[in-house]
Amino acid sequence: MKPTKLPITRTALMAVILTLPSMAQTVVKESVEETTDAPAAVERTTTTTTTGTIDEFGENRIIVHTESSANPLTYSFTKSTTYVDETGAPVSIETVKSGLPVTIHYAKQGDGLVAQKVVVRKTKTQTAPGRTTETKTTTTTGTINEFGDERFTVRTESSREPLRYRFTKTTTYVDEAGNPVSMKIVKSGLPVTVYYTKDGDGLVATKVVVKKTTGVAPAGRTETTKTTTTTTSGTISDIADNRFVVRTAADADPVSYSFTKTTTYVDEAGEPVTIDVVKSGLPVTVYYTKDGDNLVASKVVVKKTTTEVTPR
Repeated sequence: MKPTKLPITRTALMAVILTLPSMAQTVVKESVEETTDAPAAVERTTTTTTTGTIDEFGENRIIVHTESSANPLTYSFTKSTTYVDETGAPVSIETVKSGLPVTIHYAKQGDGLVAQKVVVRKTKTQTAPGRTTETKTTTTTGTINEFGDERFTVRTESSREPLRYRFTKTTTYVDEAGNPVSMKIVKSGLPVTVYYTKDGDGLVATKVVVKKTTGVAPAGRTETTKTTTTTTSGTISDIADNRFVVRTAADADPVSYSFTKTTTYVDEAGEPVTIDVVKSGLPVTVYYTKDGDNLVASKVVVKKTTTEVTPR
């Protein structure tokens, strides 16, 4: 049998020829896609710094005043935010308070600024290129005009209007010898020297020195107010909430003293000791002031040797 020859038309031949280039293009395209990698996307986290003064601190946020910005800047902080001094040594978050100069390292998260590190500054702070800001402590001497919640006013000879100061938990109160005194004795009419810093338009008291000598009264009269610190040596008889009792050879009855957060505890060499060592039977010397009918301990010196007490 002879093979049958199929007729090839011109149209069929053209269809075969046109199909070949199309098949070749498909193979080349697949080869390119398999051997070419797209460049990987790169994510960047930029850390920026701001230098200024703490205006407000609390509720997971820090508000900072800077010279370069008309409005204060708000930063959020987290459990991973670190707090260090200028040498890089860690500091307690409790030291971060209003009025403190700081440098904040932060990153942007959406529309918010998240503080990653807060550097507490003790000296000069760089606020803008070519400019330096110093934190200065200034003093004012006068007479307490009014003392209230977180604020007090002082009348001075050099100012017609009383000056207003804000005080914080870190404000210290001492007598002229540098011995701590109770905040309770700071009252209207008391002559003082106030150490303060500027916080924006406000004045923040860092230390209040209670004067023992002459002060100027509001009406322009001169009057003398004395704060006397007295000492008693004896043996602790009892210690309880905010109060301890000391038995001495000079008194028939034990003497009761109140103590406050500003009361200091030291050994005979002047080295600080903890309040935990102050217990019944311990010989001590108590530095105290009178507050009405109360005796307020400003300093307790823990004695190392035995003090004999003659009971009566």
